[in-house]
Amino acid sequence: TSITDANGLASVIASANNIAGSYSISASINGVAAAAMFQLNNMAGPSASIAIAAGTPQTAILGDAFTSPLVVHVADAQGNPIVGELVTFLAPASGASANLSETNAVTDVSGNASVTASANLLAGSYVVTASVSGIGESASFALGNQVEAADLIFIDGFDTTP
Repeated sequence: TSITDANGLASVIASANNIAGSYSISASINGVAAAAMFQLNNMAGPSASIAIAAGTPQTAILGDAFTSPLVVHVADAQGNPIVGELVTFLAPASGASANLSETNAVTDVSGNASVTASANLLAGSYVVTASVSGIGESASFALGNQVEAADLIFIDGFDTTP
């Protein structure tokens, strides 16, 4: 509620709450049919956390794609999703590793960023990390590259005599 001043103007001070999103406020006067409408938008705060949304743990056959994409969720301190944040994905440079579809991805309207991955040609377990500049923590995906059973060869009764 507000009272008009000498010029017929009324005002209020509005403060944003912790929930990001759009909303509207109306101002009305008794006896006047049309209300004045104001469209407002609470913006998310700065990025404060990164967490795994999907894609870990999982394994793939050497050279094959992993079944699920690697997905992280980025949020502000109140848990609101961050839109348009750059996320960097990093696979090991040597040994068992993954070939990533890209090393940088941008968060969508839900605060999620994702890449796809394929196992390289070396068997083993490893971690792919995802990070956001300014957040001290990173998200870690536990991945493994496996040899296909048909690729294993067993030699039994090998004779070494000349």
